[in-house]
Amino acid sequence: MLNSAHGTPVQDIFSVAVLGAMNPAIHHPLWYRQVLNAIDEVEFDAAMQGEVIVTPPLAQFRTPTLLIQCAGNRWDVQAASIDLFPQMLHLAGTTFNALEHTPVAAFGFNFDVQRTTAQTDVGACIARTLERAPLGLEDAAGLGASFTHFERVGVALSRVIVEPVPNEPAAVTVRINVHHDLKAMGVSGVFDLGVMLDARLPAARDWANARTERIVQALNTQGGT
Repeated sequence: MLNSAHGTPVQDIFSVAVLGAMNPAIHHPLWYRQVLNAIDEVEFDAAMQGEVIVTPPLAQFRTPTLLIQCAGNRWDVQAASIDLFPQMLHLAGTTFNALEHTPVAAFGFNFDVQRTTAQTDVGACIARTLERAPLGLEDAAGLGASFTHFERVGVALSRVIVEPVPNEPAAVTVRINVHHDLKAMGVSGVFDLGVMLDARLPAARDWANARTERIVQALNTQGGT
């Protein structure tokens, strides 16, 4: 975790998400430990010492490094370091190989990062940039802005959100989702989600890292605000 210029912790969040028809009520740490053997005894003990939510609409618990959540249409695992993707992929693969008959519609990788820039006011910088484009904002004097951009990345669809960080005017948040729709990919029936996640992550991670660096570099080279 980095510190911003104002001393506030800068938190990156990375996650693997699976969309489909879920049953949150079974997603108890004990199930992950005793049935799946997907977490070890240390992780299980840490989870049980923290807040554990297991209800029909929502399940949630934490290990020392991961946050596991399950709702009616979504399961995801989050971590604060990109280096923990192998651990997240293992957990997701183990979970859904055990739940092979769960109807899964899509999966995705999320890369949410905060970076300091050379700007004194990132929101104002984004606003000035948008006002220079032919979008009907040419006569505006915006105080701040954010934007969302969609594009196709191979067989996946990406969503990139760029926004200022509250109370940290020199920092930017870049949120990237790389979404894989199984129907669009021609995948149906029973399949090994773990193998598919392992195969798709490298390209998604490399693309997200490159896109983030280009956005930060572009902000750094914009005129001051």
